[in-house]
Amino acid sequence: MDEIGVIRGWRQRGIASALIAAAMRAFRDEGLEYAKLGVDTENPTGALRLYENLGFYSVRRSTAFHKALG
Repeated sequence: MDEIGVIRGWRQRGIASALIAAAMRAFRDEGLEYAKLGVDTENPTGALRLYENLGFYSVRRSTAFHKALG
């Protein structure tokens, strides 16, 4: 799975949770032992909380750097 998102008007209905849970079941059924993901902790949509509520936990934090070239 590469990206997941729910259109603003459809959020807070459990759609993302259901999609991710279904994907995790499919991964497990195919023999995968774990899943990992990356998330922007500054994301205002609540993605971090969603993943934590689904049982994901932080194992590492990283920092992204930005430099204007103009």
